[in-house]
Amino acid sequence: MNYLASTLDFTAKLEAVLPAKNGNVYVRLSQSYFFPQSGGQLGDTGSIGGLPVITTSCGEGHQPLHLMATAPPEDVELSCIVDATYRRQNSISHTGQHVFSSVAERRFNAATSSYTMGAELSTLELSIKLSMDELLEIENQANDIIRQCIPVKSTLVYSEEELGRYPEISRSKLKSLNFPLRIVDIANVDTCLCCGTHASNTGECGLVKVFACESSRGGVKVQFAVGDRALSLINKRLMTLSTVCASLTTGHDSVIKSVEALQAESKALRTQEKCLIKAIIPLITPIGKCTSKGTEIAVFNTHDLCSLNQSDVTKISSIHTMPSAAIIYKTSTNSCMYISSPDDSVARALASHAQALLTDPSASLGGAKGRYSIRYARILSDSEVTSLVSLLVKIAIS
Repeated sequence: MNYLASTLDFTAKLEAVLPAKNGNVYVRLSQSYFFPQSGGQLGDTGSIGGLPVITTSCGEGHQPLHLMATAPPEDVELSCIVDATYRRQNSISHTGQHVFSSVAERRFNAATSSYTMGAELSTLELSIKLSMDELLEIENQANDIIRQCIPVKSTLVYSEEELGRYPEISRSKLKSLNFPLRIVDIANVDTCLCCGTHASNTGECGLVKVFACESSRGGVKVQFAVGDRALSLINKRLMTLSTVCASLTTGHDSVIKSVEALQAESKALRTQEKCLIKAIIPLITPIGKCTSKGTEIAVFNTHDLCSLNQSDVTKISSIHTMPSAAIIYKTSTNSCMYISSPDDSVARALASHAQALLTDPSASLGGAKGRYSIRYARILSDSEVTSLVSLLVKIAIS
């Protein structure tokens, strides 16, 4: 537990270099004061031998492994620096989580089942469902505690006898007892086993802010931030809100009504669009024909019309006398080709051939039993559609 010392600048020698994903390497040092990711807390960053440390994880025997893009040189004393700002932000976030979780358990009997720290938002899961109003109540009480600047103390215990001095710690939650154990204590707030780094007092947290919540496994998943990370996210979201207000030429207090009005207008337009599509479909005629295994197939191009759905497309294929059809159309997000025929071999052969007409890796083929769809991950340009139609009507598959 070297990371518990206040040392953030030290020297060490390279002991081992291990392979990691994406061409990176894990570096093991003769000694390290970097905190290795554990207990939901992010691992330290910094530098070793002037090279950046991406993160730190826990290796065999709890030895820190430093993830780096390039290994530092061997057989020299390496200057190692822990990023003090990042360490402080993580310590503050972890302390804020202790306070929030303690209030949740005391106020609503909601135990924290998991905690994951993020570089911006952190996430914890509570064991029972709570509303946003109830979470904001927890937030307010947690911030009251933070403002009291209560000292955060940590103690190492080396025996069952010493552990017995802390009746708040439930033995049923301990899978095994590997001494020494570290106890973090915030007087009259929280006493628990924890290996992470923390603020020296709750006041350093500044504030805790809940940003979102969702149901999760019978409980609730909460997204929150602490300290500078909370302020940064609040500022980002205020800037986003201000941008939206400016585009709608409305104020912060009126933006919800403006958005609701836009939603109502959009719904009315979609209703009108459906009526127009219903009126247009009977007027659509084939622009040409192609053949597959001796069967003539009518080719339709509706790409320049408004967005269609699968139901609209199947109606188009049913209004003409030819039983087989190939229809090029677009949805609100991508371009598609629908191919249908009473003879599955006819439709399948044309679909396989048509997929290769435009050399686009985003084109995916799906379907079965005489009905196939080719979907692109984007909306094709007018020139691409023209080229596709031109190639399609010339197809003659034997």
